[in-house]
Amino acid sequence: MAARTPIDLGRVYVTGISNGGMMSIRQACQLSGRITAAAPVAANMPELLTADCAPTRAVPMMFVHGL
Repeated sequence: MAARTPIDLGRVYVTGISNGGMMSIRQACQLSGRITAAAPVAANMPELLTADCAPTRAVPMMFVHGL
């Protein structure tokens, strides 16, 4: 996509709700060199995600939960 569209690769953010939120957590773990920050909504971080989570740098996260 970056080859076809002008994208600021220094500002790539991910988000998602529920399973999409868990996917955004996984992307922050596995693509920490490309992801600027993540904001999962209504998603937790089960052991399945944390077991393989080895980011190369700290990725800012905002977890959103509520009514």
